[in-house]
Amino acid sequence: MMKPEKEFIDPIVEKYIEKQSLKNLVRHKLQKYVDRLQSHSVTNFYHVVMDQVEPLIIELALKKSEYNQLNAAHMLGINRNTLKKKIEFYHIKIENKKTLMKKLESQ
Repeated sequence: MMKPEKEFIDPIVEKYIEKQSLKNLVRHKLQKYVDRLQSHSVTNFYHVVMDQVEPLIIELALKKSEYNQLNAAHMLGINRNTLKKKIEFYHIKIENKKTLMKKLESQ
């Protein structure tokens, strides 16, 4: 299995990003998104954004917890059953322990 290619970020840009708060980074990206909408009528902006962001947050928590759903749910501050429903809703693939161990060893 090939390792995913690491995304290249200019060191100057990376340093700038590291100094910014998450809130400011998100605000900046959301503003650019809204600007691109221009005059298009948007009635569900909240849901559009959350449908993009929530699965990423869940995936990060799962990865950080080595795909232990109870620990990931605790990290997210939600019930394990709620997490399971969100995993199903967003079709998030859960690594089994064997596959996960192989991935971790190859990194």
